[in-house]
Amino acid sequence: MATRSKGELSVEELQRRCDPAILAVARAETTGNGGLVGQERALRALKLAVEIRHEDFNLFVLGPQGTGRHTTVEQILRTHAATRETPGDWVYVNNFDAPHKPVALKLPVGLAERLKTEMEDIIDDLAGDMPALFESEEYQAQRRAIEESFSERHEQAMAEFAERARAEDTTLITTPMGFMVAATKEGNVLKTEEFQKLSEDEQAAIEEKVDRFQKQLSEILRDASKLEREHRSRVEELNAEIAERAVSSRIDEAQTVFGAVDGVASYLARVRTDMIENPETFLQAAAERQTGPFPEAVGKSHLDPIFLRYQVNVIVSNDPGQEASAPVIVEDLPT
Repeated sequence: MATRSKGELSVEELQRRCDPAILAVARAETTGNGGLVGQERALRALKLAVEIRHEDFNLFVLGPQGTGRHTTVEQILRTHAATRETPGDWVYVNNFDAPHKPVALKLPVGLAERLKTEMEDIIDDLAGDMPALFESEEYQAQRRAIEESFSERHEQAMAEFAERARAEDTTLITTPMGFMVAATKEGNVLKTEEFQKLSEDEQAAIEEKVDRFQKQLSEILRDASKLEREHRSRVEELNAEIAERAVSSRIDEAQTVFGAVDGVASYLARVRTDMIENPETFLQAAAERQTGPFPEAVGKSHLDPIFLRYQVNVIVSNDPGQEASAPVIVEDLPT
């Protein structure tokens, strides 16, 4: 039989001396305050602390182990968090002008994953549409026309030069060092031995002609380099025109969905410009697909590392289906 120390009350004596209603109130207070019974000042301090919005403010709670400090603080924080709005989503996107400095975009709740998915769909769509445009007969015809135009201009300049040179007994010859002008006699290149047998006046006249035509040839070759630059520029313009048909249409769809969000419209505009300026990215990816182990596989092109520049990196993503609430982060071992 258990013994009681002097002054200790039995359960029956306790029930006779204490009003059950008072015990019920105490239990309710204990439940609502996480176990901090009789700590009204501490509870008021906790509630005041969570109302302070300064980012450098910290609250330190000290008390005996097992008194419900953690539970009480978390309860109060979650209750207050339910009165606050859910913070926005955050993503990192490529800074096309300075890739080592990515751009952080704050988005409304739920839009981070949607923007990421939209960019993946854009890449997948254009990975199929872009190569088809560049393989079309329309593009091939325009490309051939550009090639023929610049080729004819260079060939015509060389043909006119050769005709002038031939009229003055000189000709254009090809050497390991490039094109050169040489004197001719009766349609054949004048040999060194034959040249040395000529009089000084005849040698001087031939040297003058060769030097004059050599300078003209140098000008024509310089013009050829300029023509080549113009040719590349025209091809790039044609490529941009073709790429713009596919890119602008697809980006416009995304602008309709996200264009009103701060920062997204300018980002999509930059994506549009970059894709139009670099259509070879999609053509290269298509070529690699055709030569890979699964040449017919299409649809997940956004997984190709070549398209990492267009990837949206989600940092914070909130579920729009959940009730609005600020997050409560619990870190048991902060460092």
